[in-house]
Amino acid sequence: MNYDLHVFPDPQALAETLAVRLAQAIRKTEPPFHLALSGGQTPVLLYRALLHQDLKWSGVHFWWSDERCVPPDDNESNFNTAAVELLNHLPIDPARQIHRMQGELPPAEAADAYQERLKSLHTHFNYILLGLGSDGHTASLFPGQETIWQNSEQDCLALQQPQSQQWRLSLTPRIINQAQEVSLLVSGSDKASILAQILFSEAPQLPIHAIQPHQHPLRIYADQAAAEALGEAARA
Repeated sequence: MNYDLHVFPDPQALAETLAVRLAQAIRKTEPPFHLALSGGQTPVLLYRALLHQDLKWSGVHFWWSDERCVPPDDNESNFNTAAVELLNHLPIDPARQIHRMQGELPPAEAADAYQERLKSLHTHFNYILLGLGSDGHTASLFPGQETIWQNSEQDCLALQQPQSQQWRLSLTPRIINQAQEVSLLVSGSDKASILAQILFSEAPQLPIHAIQPHQHPLRIYADQAAAEALGEAARA
């Protein structure tokens, strides 16, 4: 697995450093800059840190790497989290710059709609943020569902979370790997064993192993708690 690992003392240090690096990428790129946000709670500190970056936000387009099939004002909505913590505080044009997954639609219809929106805007992602679940899922690509998403020619799929059976929407490895840069955010001791498995397994079998960006190594940003099971060699 081709990766570039960065370990930080705590989640705040991780968020502040990544905010600076993301801001640098935005500044050096001729607009538009297409950014896909991740789900869960790990990116919240990053969103807050980005508010302190002096950026020309009018050139940034916001997308999502995955979403739960819930209304946009639901507390489980990845869009809602990003809106509350980041988007509502930025000088942007929501109708032009925010491209959310419509989780309130029937799952297959929502996936098709996102696929068409990506195509209509000829979207090539400059930066994609991904998270990591303690079960090994990234975006909404879950272990055991490889036959659905592994070689899919679609850019967005509707998938069910295996345990809860909740419908999710997710970008696929096909489009994720085409991004200019992909970063995986990993925070918390509950991720330590799965991160070690990802990096050291001799028989890759987790969704993140399908994320092999064409242009750069996968950038892994982990806090100390998540990296506690890794040896010094892995942190170099």
